[in-house]
Amino acid sequence: MNLRLKLNAKYPVSWDSMKIAGKDWAASFRKRHQNMSLRKAENTSAARSFGFTKTAVAGFTRYFAPAMTNTISHSTGSLIKMNVALPQSKVLAQKSQKQVGQFVSREHGEIVTFIGIVNVTGTALPPVYVFPRVRFKDEFLKNAPLGSIGLANKPGWMTADLFPEVLKHIKHHTNCSLDDPILLLFDNHDSHCSIESIEFARENGIVSLPFPPHTSHRLQPLDVSVYGPFKGKLKIAFNDWHVSNVGNDINRLIFLNCRLDGFEIDTGWDAT
Repeated sequence: MNLRLKLNAKYPVSWDSMKIAGKDWAASFRKRHQNMSLRKAENTSAARSFGFTKTAVAGFTRYFAPAMTNTISHSTGSLIKMNVALPQSKVLAQKSQKQVGQFVSREHGEIVTFIGIVNVTGTALPPVYVFPRVRFKDEFLKNAPLGSIGLANKPGWMTADLFPEVLKHIKHHTNCSLDDPILLLFDNHDSHCSIESIEFARENGIVSLPFPPHTSHRLQPLDVSVYGPFKGKLKIAFNDWHVSNVGNDINRLIFLNCRLDGFEIDTGWDAT
């Protein structure tokens, strides 16, 4: 308002009484700028905001370029921690109906960690699941993709003791070696950095390159282009199952049946 007065510019009379620009100005502004749209901001923690810096990215690229040069075969990334309990999708209802209910699984369900591994060409390896059990049973992988492996610990999280099994899984499906190495990209989590994991990777031609702390949301291709769509489609699959099985809970076995058919990582590599 003060700038308008100082510039002696024309403005609607309503601005004098309301002391603010009205909805008419907002509508005309959007009409003048067709390339702008109203979007929902993505929640980003302070740690991620301050962690994604030029210095951090430069330090990563310093190692990434020679690693890519020395590993011709594959470049892979991992997607970790996919929770079973997800929000429900929208449903069609009358405008006058204030509340719309829908049966869901338990509010606080079990956590099953899902680990997806995809190379630069978009080819996905069979996934790895970590189930919230003390001991793993073969029945846990019923209906899972062929070649999948299952691990188990009480909380259902990836740990330093379990990650070497993931590396063995990668070696089995890629046939990597010291003469034909691969580059493995993953987030900077302490479960990936045990002595056993480092030694196994070094002895079997797996060049491990973690992303700097709090930067995977911008640098990890799976995080950029796969994680969001995966959760969205999984949410739809859960909703469809609830509609067809009213009153029943989604358990860890049914979760494997709600998987996606494939990954779309090409845009993630372009964006990062």
